[in-house]
Amino acid sequence: MSRLLALWLTLLAAFWLTRALASAVIFGHADRSAEGVFQLVAVPALQALLVAWATRRPGPFAHAVPLRAALRQPDLRAVLVLDAAVIALGWLLGTFQGIGWFSLTQGRNLPSAWLALKAGAAAVVLFPGTREMSPEREQERRWLLGFAAALLALAVMVLFDVLRPLPELLLPAQPRLLRWIVVHGLLLAAGTSLALRIQRFYRRGHAPAALALDWALGLALLAGLIAVPHLLQRPFLAEPWGSLAATCNSLAVTGLLAAVLLARNIPSPPA
Repeated sequence: MSRLLALWLTLLAAFWLTRALASAVIFGHADRSAEGVFQLVAVPALQALLVAWATRRPGPFAHAVPLRAALRQPDLRAVLVLDAAVIALGWLLGTFQGIGWFSLTQGRNLPSAWLALKAGAAAVVLFPGTREMSPEREQERRWLLGFAAALLALAVMVLFDVLRPLPELLLPAQPRLLRWIVVHGLLLAAGTSLALRIQRFYRRGHAPAALALDWALGLALLAGLIAVPHLLQRPFLAEPWGSLAATCNSLAVTGLLAAVLLARNIPSPPA
């Protein structure tokens, strides 16, 4: 995932620079339409995916490993079944029928409570595990404690519907695009950096857990890619795009919980 992120950021910078220069020279102004923002974000992402796929290592699809490992664990099987049920109810009753309690895009309802429960459960699993680590793994223990604290904070913010109005509360006088990029963009960047750091530890004997973090990061970035082109539109993230972004976010948190549970059930490597 770190390689894919590096590719995407490099291609994004190159595409933005060439596009901005071409627009300024040919048209005399930059394209700020929703279509322009979508192209700016989506084209480099698609290019990065194609380059990563074309230059991948030969062999079987490694990212199927965490799914197979999850299906072998009773606790994770139950999580996946409940996850599918909540998301299906969200689409059928919330998105298509307009019942607010099941809506994937509104706070303080069944899907948001389920997402908060997943993040909180991951934090609860992490906290006791850090106490059993040897002194030689003190640095890893501190990072895992930070990861658990971040998951707990995410659970609280989702449960009390803090994330959605946060940009307006912190930057009320700024345009929506700037508010969203500054607040949610910084939160996503900080969470991605923390998850990549944890992934480095999980790679030492916790390969399925490390690959589950790849799924979590990829789904979180996909949710962001869906949201960005709609920042200039009113209403923001009209259906079905809002439910699609919310589904990706929910599955991303499922990936975080799966990574924690998979790492817990795999013996730790020697220090």
